[in-house]
Amino acid sequence: MWYIVLIGYLFVTILFSAAQPSVPRMLIYLLFWSVLPTLFVFWVAKVRRRNRLAKLAERMQPPVQTEADDKGNGDYTTQSACHQGKTRV
Repeated sequence: MWYIVLIGYLFVTILFSAAQPSVPRMLIYLLFWSVLPTLFVFWVAKVRRRNRLAKLAERMQPPVQTEADDKGNGDYTTQSACHQGKTRV
């Protein structure tokens, strides 16, 4: 839904910059009112998506068994050691 707002914002700012009397002023308005805010919005969306996917991946991983959780039965197999093909005995 936010992309509809972004398209409207870009439409207004590009037309506003096109209505300026000189080319340098038009480019300045285009850069500071259209390009930079749009890049910022895309950066924020990318960071939020990356964080959401990292949290989802963290929730999907099984819990890691540590030596403290072992209770002294002599088997120190950890999740990271299993992924590497190594087990400690």
